[in-house]
Amino acid sequence: MTAFDKDKFKSCVDWYHANLDSLLPLYCGKYVACTENGVVASGGTMLLAAENAIDCGYPQGTFAVHKCLPPDQEEVSYFHTPRVDFSKSCL
Repeated sequence: MTAFDKDKFKSCVDWYHANLDSLLPLYCGKYVACTENGVVASGGTMLLAAENAIDCGYPQGTFAVHKCLPPDQEEVSYFHTPRVDFSKSCL
């Protein structure tokens, strides 16, 4: 597993928010996995989008997954612990 890089993660989140207007027509209602350079995978669930990104060669911690929704419908979850692991091995 790749070590978590807070600055890289922030750049992934920033890219998503900066490009949301162009993403909505393509991905509205779907989950997208984004790097600081663009969407690398998508899926109908958060897990599927993450698995697709990993299958495309993006290690955990190198992308952020968002549910692509207009800002007024956005759902946000914050996890404030280094012990949360959303990898397949935890399922």
